[in-house]
Amino acid sequence: MLLSYLKLLTDPRQQGKVKYALEYIVMFSIIAICCGGCSLEHIATFIKINMEILKEEFGVEWRKAPGYTTIRKILLVINELELEEVFEMYVGEKYAEDIKRIKRVSTDGKWIRGSINNKENIAAFQLISVFASQFNLILSQEGIEGEKTNEIPIVQSIVKRVILKEVVIGADALHCQKETIRIIKESGNEALIQVKENQGSLLRGMQRAANTINNFSTAVSCGEVNRGRIESRECSVFNHLLPFDGKIQEEWQFTEFVRIQRDVSRKDYTKQTYEQSGETSFYLSTGKHSAQWYLENTRSHWAIENKSHYKRDVDFMEDACRIKKKPIVMAILRSFAFNAVTHTKRYKSTKQSLYANSLQTAAIISYLKS
Repeated sequence: MLLSYLKLLTDPRQQGKVKYALEYIVMFSIIAICCGGCSLEHIATFIKINMEILKEEFGVEWRKAPGYTTIRKILLVINELELEEVFEMYVGEKYAEDIKRIKRVSTDGKWIRGSINNKENIAAFQLISVFASQFNLILSQEGIEGEKTNEIPIVQSIVKRVILKEVVIGADALHCQKETIRIIKESGNEALIQVKENQGSLLRGMQRAANTINNFSTAVSCGEVNRGRIESRECSVFNHLLPFDGKIQEEWQFTEFVRIQRDVSRKDYTKQTYEQSGETSFYLSTGKHSAQWYLENTRSHWAIENKSHYKRDVDFMEDACRIKKKPIVMAILRSFAFNAVTHTKRYKSTKQSLYANSLQTAAIISYLKS
């Protein structure tokens, strides 16, 4: 199935002189990443070692494996917008049944640190993605190269593009923007976004209302223990601001807002004592839910950090990749591989799954072909 989508990519090279077809180079690159490859050299080595298997499975008639410089030249001719379009089409068909059951997605950005180019004074590449933690599935992404723009318009563009309905879209405080909320609502979805000092009047309105209104629902989560940390969280849901803040609520188009009070005791193993800390966070929501629901879902937004970003950096070694020219292409190929590995994971650890794929290549090839 994947190969048929990759054939939709435009190859600008002179067709009569093409030795290595673009779709096969992309396909083999994705398979190599599924087996633990993180660089062009790794991809070239993988193709060379598994040349006979790839010939048999895909019917290519190459006399020798391409070198990493050849692979680099071919990947550089790919139009990244086309590649992203192919990615979204493939994900939409391959994981259609999972997508129908998605209840919540998160959007956030991450830096690819190895892409920084000090010689040409170009900042590291930033990847903005939409992630469904319920199925460990990357649905879409877009890149920011250098310092051309920021996350806000990119997220707005992705929300318009991704076909989701009646899904809660979570984002951090940077995306607490009237236009972003309007776009999410018009797409038929709900917004759940944290509010911080970047929207001072909105935050102060919520604080005043939370300290004055007595009619609200509450849920408490106590005694969560994790690595020497004992955490208690209390969630309060308010349906409206105070009357004199009504205009703010109308402008922001939210239905209710949420206050999360968090108290943490961290164990100091040197002194054998606990250090106390606490914080209060506010979120706006365009939907209506119970306090218990918000208690669970305000935390689940951060799954994008440890289930996607962390795995990309540690398991797929994204930060170790030193590609500085068009890093978005390799990032999208890594997303293809990420979705494949997390859905065929035969072991609890993604690292183990990558290692198993490298030893038994036929299994991951069969999955990508189906």
